[in-house]
Amino acid sequence: MDRFDSMKVQLLTNIERQLKELGSAEVSSDDVWFRNLLFALLKSALMDYQSVARGAEEYVPLAAWGRRNLLEDKVITEYVLESNDNARSFQADLAADAKELNEAFSDHHRAMHKRMLADLDASSATLPEPYGRAFEEYITSETEQGPDTSGTDSEADVFRQLLAEMGVDEKRKPMMTSGKKGIAHRIGQLDEFNPMFKICSKLMHRTTLSIAAENSIGGLDAVVPILKDSAFMDLVTISNLIKAQVDTVGLQSVKPK
Repeated sequence: MDRFDSMKVQLLTNIERQLKELGSAEVSSDDVWFRNLLFALLKSALMDYQSVARGAEEYVPLAAWGRRNLLEDKVITEYVLESNDNARSFQADLAADAKELNEAFSDHHRAMHKRMLADLDASSATLPEPYGRAFEEYITSETEQGPDTSGTDSEADVFRQLLAEMGVDEKRKPMMTSGKKGIAHRIGQLDEFNPMFKICSKLMHRTTLSIAAENSIGGLDAVVPILKDSAFMDLVTISNLIKAQVDTVGLQSVKPK
């Protein structure tokens, strides 16, 4: 192990210790949400770096997925540490995300219920009696009852109510990290953000490039050092930003001086 690798091991050990300290830090009830947010950001960043490291050894698209996540972790961390308003805005995005997730589950269940009935109907005609008649009775019963989305509908309502209590429009869309109105743009980092975001997207999605690369073993290996080194830099940056916050003003959503 060379000197640089030894340094990386030590820094990763320090970040793991930082994560434990952050998770167990005592804060006032008003600041629990902010401590939890910083803990989740640092934990996400560490796990995403681990995905990059594993993907670099086993599967480049996995490394690209972890690298893009880290890119997003970094700009989100900078955004929420910039001001209390930003941190609160991101907190509202959590409720909006949870609402949309439960709405999507309900929509998925309705679509799959419809598909199931169509598949059963097609199959029932090919079955001998009494199975065909039993299928038809089941289809009739399920058609009358409809899909049961009560659980996810109820959860979506909970988060709609939470958004209302926060004074946020229930139709709010969570902020994207990319794009002209995204977080990277808001903090003035599009020039740094966009190139790596595009590189990772080309590698992790089934683009013409990533499909063609499957024709040759190690076809994407040349990008591995770039993904690993830049991922480590972002992880360290996130760790340092959170450490500066804690050392300067504690676990409160105030921008460090």
